[in-house]
Amino acid sequence: MFLLKWVLPLICISMLTGCDFSSVRMEFNRAERAYKEKDYTTARKYYIRVLKRNPESEIALLAAEKAAVVMVEELGMYSEALDLYRFLIIKSQDPEKVKTYQLKLAMVMFENIQDFSGAIEEFNKLIRLETDNSKRTEYKTFVAKSFFNLNKFYQAQVEVEEILKGDLKEDERFQILLFKGNILLTVKDHKNAIDVYTELIEEFPERSVKENVQINLAVCFEELKDFDRAISILEELRGSFPDTTFIESKVSRLRERKKNLPGARGRVR
Repeated sequence: MFLLKWVLPLICISMLTGCDFSSVRMEFNRAERAYKEKDYTTARKYYIRVLKRNPESEIALLAAEKAAVVMVEELGMYSEALDLYRFLIIKSQDPEKVKTYQLKLAMVMFENIQDFSGAIEEFNKLIRLETDNSKRTEYKTFVAKSFFNLNKFYQAQVEVEEILKGDLKEDERFQILLFKGNILLTVKDHKNAIDVYTELIEEFPERSVKENVQINLAVCFEELKDFDRAISILEELRGSFPDTTFIESKVSRLRERKKNLPGARGRVR
């Protein structure tokens, strides 16, 4: 009798636990099946059910991860996905997974919701977690771009200058210098933008053509009303730029503007 008093409740608990796990697994399988059938609303519903049934379990973490993917990629439920990524960051015991979830959270902030203040905060958290130099550079660049998108151009430039102090790969250096030049062009600091674009063209001539660096350089000289320099840059570009009609049109317009300058030959003041 003594044994039955204690063993029977344990057997019942075990049976209930087993049934509950079986039920959770069944709902997870329903979610997986719905996902394969591209019924994303149903898939999300069952993933969330699994999460709510036993949020501390491994299968719940997997369900939360899959639900977040569905919400971002298929349903556009970005705010709800952020909540799931925050949950995963707190619950995950794997440091690498934590970084993955933190990156996904930051990218949803930046790309989908376009909450750039929030993105700055989340990318800075990621920078503190990350030890890989190349990844840190990438995340710092997103911080700089977020400041730029908030029209905080000075702070964006400060971030860029800090990145340029680091040990950058060739591609990273090109991208950051180009971004720096574009910031300077945006704030109409044309003289310094000219220095940056010139450096890019000298250091990365072929890449500069593909990324329209010479076009930006010509714009800087045009803004300074140095039409001869702007025309010269475009004419040098004519042989390598794919759209020759565009170049011809730009050169023609610049020549017309030059003719209309006060004091130009044939123009009456």
